[in-house]
Amino acid sequence: MSAQHRQSGTAIITALLVVALASIVATELIARTSLDIRRTENTLLNDQAYLLALGMEAWAMQVLVKDRQDNEYDHLDEPWAGTLEPASLDAGDIGGKIVDLNARFNLNNLVDDNGKQSKADVEGFRRLLDALEIEADLASRVVDWIDSNINETLPNGAEDNAYLDASPPYRVANNKMVSASELLLIKGFTQEHYKKLQPYIAALPERTKVNINTASAPVLIASIPELSLDEAQGIIDDRPEQGYADVNAFRGLQAFEGRSVNNIDVKSDYFLIASFSQNGRSVVRLNTLIQRGEDEKLPVRILMRSRGEI
Repeated sequence: MSAQHRQSGTAIITALLVVALASIVATELIARTSLDIRRTENTLLNDQAYLLALGMEAWAMQVLVKDRQDNEYDHLDEPWAGTLEPASLDAGDIGGKIVDLNARFNLNNLVDDNGKQSKADVEGFRRLLDALEIEADLASRVVDWIDSNINETLPNGAEDNAYLDASPPYRVANNKMVSASELLLIKGFTQEHYKKLQPYIAALPERTKVNINTASAPVLIASIPELSLDEAQGIIDDRPEQGYADVNAFRGLQAFEGRSVNNIDVKSDYFLIASFSQNGRSVVRLNTLIQRGEDEKLPVRILMRSRGEI
């Protein structure tokens, strides 16, 4: 083979290699560009869905502000109560619900302002646990998680030593709960326990009273000593459609004759706004803890906002 033929063959092979490499690079660039476009599109859809959820949140807060302006007490026949039916907008779908947290047992009530256990509230929580068929002595472990001392609460308490052998080890908070889901960190509480308790508990930043117009039977049992489940359900069945206007009307019921009924109210200050939005492939679930007050300049305060299922 002549030198000219060899050079020609080498040139052809080189050209083929260059074309192959160029094709590989072009294919990679196209794939990366397509991925970048998809990623950007997903980011935009997610941002738009998040803004929709914030809009739903803002609307719900306005509903609650107007309700406080128009009404002196709260009940389940008001516009804010219940699930808000999904609505379709040009930008996507929205929906959600407003949950009255004063209808729930506040776990932080288990400890007073001095960091010591509140015996009446502990007994109430034990009644709630018992009504849900959960070991009542676990109440002592919740007290130890929140209280300011390092002494185990009897019976069945648990301080740091109960958690330092965990993997990884951790210590008790010795502070108010930020979320009721902290129960899952407390020794003895399981996912099943939390699932049972979740509709009836909250972790609010200050001592609160239970709204007897919105409370469920298990929460009434926790709030009122010596009340059976049948009696609690009877109270709810007989509750006026628009609730009780004041606590004295509730205390006057025959079922409470001779019983101490305290720590109750007919107004609610704490709510959870659960917002849902969908924009194309993007779905956002936004949970907002708010406090509603009397300050006209700041009628609603956002205390915490999180994403995900509740």
